[in-house]
Amino acid sequence: MNILFRCDGSVDIGMGHISRCIALAEILKRKHNCNIIFAMRKSKLGIDYVKKNFIVESSQSIEFDYFEWLTNIINKNHIDILILDVRDGLTRDQLKKIKKKRNIKIVTIDDPEEKRLESDFAFYPPLPQLSEISWNKYQGNLYFGYEYIILKKEFSKI
Repeated sequence: MNILFRCDGSVDIGMGHISRCIALAEILKRKHNCNIIFAMRKSKLGIDYVKKNFIVESSQSIEFDYFEWLTNIINKNHIDILILDVRDGLTRDQLKKIKKKRNIKIVTIDDPEEKRLESDFAFYPPLPQLSEISWNKYQGNLYFGYEYIILKKEFSKI
């Protein structure tokens, strides 16, 4: 199974998105023998951190076609599952097109944006704000609670 993680990390946004994606990627690789690839933009700091253990497809360009870049990575690597932990302009319509072209599953992590409604699986920590956003016409599987918080293995032993 080929899994693509789309996340970023930098001094500006922090490294939390990368940290939890790496934690999940390590489990998927170790326990399920999945092939893991990361698609990352902007920050050399985040890209270099992930490259220590995983393949990274990256672009540091500011002006480029985001949708084309992402779909090229998905097609080239025969991706089965796209895991999103990013808030950067990817739209619901773009995800719909990706699903239609590639028939892949889309997972979103802690995403308040409208694109979450196109995901097949959505995971959230137990936040009060979750009840304030509309899930009208969402047809995927929604999971929220403490059991869905992604932790590094060091923290899971506490």
